[in-house]
Amino acid sequence: MTIIDELYALADREDIPVYCFELPKARCLSYMDSEGNCSIGIDPMYIESYAEEAELLAHELGHCMTGSFYNAQSPLDVRQKHENHADLWMVSRLAPASRISRLMKEGQCESWQLAESLGVTQHVVEKALSLYAAKGML
Repeated sequence: MTIIDELYALADREDIPVYCFELPKARCLSYMDSEGNCSIGIDPMYIESYAEEAELLAHELGHCMTGSFYNAQSPLDVRQKHENHADLWMVSRLAPASRISRLMKEGQCESWQLAESLGVTQHVVEKALSLYAAKGML
């Protein structure tokens, strides 16, 4: 099973529907209703690869799995805090620190090498390296 299959299976198990439709102002989004039910929307016209689809889906699942949604109406809510939670969930799923560490010990130290080995985008690896370094995990 590929990582993209695992992500869709997780969404299915968690009862998080993933809809594909045109999103003129975003490539993807997640939404939590007043009852705590999440939904994800993805615009497939803007996705260039399976790795990119995995990144987008994992990030939106990160919002749903951690409950990290912000309230645009609240001046006290910090949007970046919620984005960071979703990103940490995404990278821990797509590029775990243990796998990155093992690959680096094998001599794969460039972000593009790590991305290729992990089957993710270079953006995911760079985000993972930054987050893991900040948390002292690498």
